[in-house]
Amino acid sequence: MSPLLAMSESQPRSGFDDSEIYSDTCVLIDYTLDRDDGSSATLLTEDRCEIVCGPTVSQEYTDVVERMEILVDSLIMAEEDGEISDDWDIPDSIDLNDNDQRYLISLMTDLASLDGKETRRRLQDEESRLKNGQWKIFEKTDPFVEVLNCNRDPQVRGNLNSIISNQKDVNVLTEAIDWSTNGGTGTTMSADWDDIISNREQISERIRAISGHSSIIILTPEEIVSS
Repeated sequence: MSPLLAMSESQPRSGFDDSEIYSDTCVLIDYTLDRDDGSSATLLTEDRCEIVCGPTVSQEYTDVVERMEILVDSLIMAEEDGEISDDWDIPDSIDLNDNDQRYLISLMTDLASLDGKETRRRLQDEESRLKNGQWKIFEKTDPFVEVLNCNRDPQVRGNLNSIISNQKDVNVLTEAIDWSTNGGTGTTMSADWDDIISNREQISERIRAISGHSSIIILTPEEIVSS
């Protein structure tokens, strides 16, 4: 059974309640970098729903953006000293994970086709995009996303560990389940295809086995916007 069918029957029009949506980190990064079809921006910037997250998402987003900013700042300094070449090295202050590596490869591919002034402008735009994204999502007076205090149930974490190997993703979902159990709508959006979207039916079934019902529904931003 799909997560959509496994969830609440109280919203017959769409199958889920989108008045409040729990976001994972990937959705917020996609919005910051403007790298999806615009669905994340639609949900974050329009008044159609409230977007929330837990402390794991907030901290992970901050850490990811910080690593990206270090990379961009290093490239800007390299560009100011001359052409960015194959001699440029990743700063020693950061350890890149697979997602960071993909981001860097994409950025370097863009830069390879640009001349000096265009390279500088592209890097400055990227720097602004990262700073503005974090400010809009978490730091401005009326931020796009509200960070909630969520607990992590050890039993839930233990059960999700058998499906998802990434511990941060396990924590994200465990906090989403706590939010849902304590009055949240249960509608959770993710852009993490590797660990969450591809496993969402298994996740739903495992949650149902623990609690007797599926307390969250996992959808992509595109699925929510198109509903």
